[in-house]
Amino acid sequence: MRLDVIPAVTIFEFAPAADEIWGLEPSPETGYARRDPVHGTITFLDVPRHDAKMRPRVKALYAGGKATNVARVFDRLLGASPVATPARRDELRATLVTFLSESRPRDDASPALTPGAVFVQALQRREMRRITLTYETFPPREGLIADRRCIHLFDERDRTDLLNFSPRLHWSDLEQTVVLACLRRSPPTGLVVLAGSAPLGVETLYREIITTLRTTSPGIRIAVDIDVPSLVRCLSEGAPPDFVSMNRKEYNSVEARFWEAFEGVLHVHDHSGAYVWRGDGARLHRSDAGLFHASVSPLTTRFGPATGPTIGAGDAAHAGLLFGLLAGLDLHAAVRLGQAVAADAVRNAEGTRGLEPERIRTYLDALGS
Repeated sequence: MRLDVIPAVTIFEFAPAADEIWGLEPSPETGYARRDPVHGTITFLDVPRHDAKMRPRVKALYAGGKATNVARVFDRLLGASPVATPARRDELRATLVTFLSESRPRDDASPALTPGAVFVQALQRREMRRITLTYETFPPREGLIADRRCIHLFDERDRTDLLNFSPRLHWSDLEQTVVLACLRRSPPTGLVVLAGSAPLGVETLYREIITTLRTTSPGIRIAVDIDVPSLVRCLSEGAPPDFVSMNRKEYNSVEARFWEAFEGVLHVHDHSGAYVWRGDGARLHRSDAGLFHASVSPLTTRFGPATGPTIGAGDAAHAGLLFGLLAGLDLHAAVRLGQAVAADAVRNAEGTRGLEPERIRTYLDALGS
């Protein structure tokens, strides 16, 4: 399934956020966190003598969303890729389409975005320079609801608990209708990337998107890294993608029967590296070894284990794989590029925001051929 002849990739972000990562250093004197790895909990200590508010250190503030993370990797690789020729980088057009909410009806041609949407837009524009950023907006509606998700991580480098706060909007049928209308109005071409869980409130979104794209954009290629319920719905209801990327835990939760009609490429990553199967019905589950395994053991041997948080590592591996295929690499080489990009993401303090092509090249060389 060649992608090197495709001139454009469009990445859709349906869950944009201004992500905050707080660093909580364990300290009974100042009332910070105590972690219990056995039970998987952290506790904010109640210290009566602590007469000031706790002020956790903000370790990072960046444009969040799984699709935005994929786009950020593309943006870095378009600048100085270790594999793509300058001519191919100039030829390839990459676009991130982000859906944002309006706070009130328009009084002119410009939307009045919610404060959160404005913040997300500003962060994206600060962090990405080479990828084209475009925005679609949802009209304002009554009852707009948001919640704030939190992921707990642990940074081995400084023994700090990390809380990754990420606000998310609840969608309605209105938002899903706007997305589908956008696809019909301006059908994308080339490769489309869908990444992230379906927004709260619209469980059928990804199936509807893929069904719409197959109608409006003949010849389109679709790559997904989405939540398992949405993926199963796509596989079982006649809307299979061409590329699927997922972690090992997600892969293990999908019954074998759902892969029987899948004819694309399945990319599964875990701490040992990445496995890739080329779809041919039930062959996907005949061997746990898969069609190809890119082990990260050469990286661990040469550079030591990754000590930073692994947030974004899967997105980096997915984006690196797709970029490699778009650059003309074969499937095996593209998988190794994905692993090299992920290795850099987990070995620098800024994750995908701190990717450096020269380091990626070093990791790629270490992985061999």
